[in-house]
Amino acid sequence: MPTGSARILATRCVMQAIYFCSGMEPDTHHYGLATAIYTHFTSPIRRYSDVIVHRLLAVCVGADPTYPALTDKQKQQQLCNNLNYRHKMAQYAQRSSVAFHTQASLTYAEAQLMMDDAGRKDPVTSSLRGLNSLAKILKQRRIQNGALTLASPEVRFHMDSETHDPIDLQTKELKETNSMVEEFMLLANISVAERIVGEFPECALLRRHPAPPPSNYDILVKAAKSKNIEIQVDSAKALAESLDRAAVPGAPPYLNTLLRILATRCMMQAIYFCSGMEPDTHHYGLATAIYTHFTSPIRR
Repeated sequence: MPTGSARILATRCVMQAIYFCSGMEPDTHHYGLATAIYTHFTSPIRRYSDVIVHRLLAVCVGADPTYPALTDKQKQQQLCNNLNYRHKMAQYAQRSSVAFHTQASLTYAEAQLMMDDAGRKDPVTSSLRGLNSLAKILKQRRIQNGALTLASPEVRFHMDSETHDPIDLQTKELKETNSMVEEFMLLANISVAERIVGEFPECALLRRHPAPPPSNYDILVKAAKSKNIEIQVDSAKALAESLDRAAVPGAPPYLNTLLRILATRCMMQAIYFCSGMEPDTHHYGLATAIYTHFTSPIRR
């Protein structure tokens, strides 16, 4: 049996990790991590348990006053039991969803290789190509509406070993599959926003992105002008078109990327709001009338 398969099978043999209150359980050992004590303080998916631990730590360092709910071990254990139950149900729902609806589980690179292989005619590959075609149409519509492309690729600087000055810049290549998934995530978020505000017009949780004041763009306009590039900031569409045209013969190929990074610094902070408390629901960066977070890689 391949090593990878054996490790997956071993995972299925391990007991489920659980949350517990220290005053209710003497055994604090974590089997998988081989540590005598453990909790969730930093978590990439921001579990609610992290919030509770943060509150406890805030009391420990004197940043917050203590309150009864934090020191009542019965209530803490009830909370732990609820967290364990919710986690178990979430795993059950995920596995059921995969069992009933998933035809394949692929990385971005694997999906891209399948689409690029002209000899592949299987249903999964055909579906990927169809989705990719639809994603390109969705993206073109967003761009025509004035959506901004400011989320620059991951950038890595190469430094001189002696002077520590940057001598080269490398960007991470994004594949068509990255854009394909992004478009359908955006579509899902917009569709859900429309549905919940239709059902709950006064209390839907939405996310808006205010348009920046003209003065915010001063640094971008000045930097572009130093390279004889004109940046229009009258609207999101004008800005997007200016950035698309921003190129100088003989200039480094990453000049446009750097201008887009600088444009990101000019933006206002997107905010969550209640639909009944704010008439302006527009999302400036995405050029959409309404938006929320339904699908999110960090599960807000």
